Amino acid sequence: MSSEGGIRALKKEKNNYRTHTILQPEDCDCGKRGTDEYCNICDGGLAFCTRCKGGEIDLVEKSCDERIIESYRSAQKENGE
Repeated sequence: MSSEGGIRALKKEKNNYRTHTILQPEDCDCGKRGTDEYCNICDGGLAFCTRCKGGEIDLVEKSCDERIIESYRSAQKENGE
């Protein structure tokens, strides 16, 4: 792969990530904050989109809208629509 192709791929990943609404640790409502229980978002810094429910690698592979549409189509297929 040329360096130009690699740069384009990185830009696409960065742009995809920007389309997501990331849950901030202080907004997580897991109820585990201040307890001995571990939360991937609060304690582990897991990036999680509140709109498409994608996490980490999902956030760079596809935009939020792409994931929502894909999820909708998958649900339709499962329901035989």
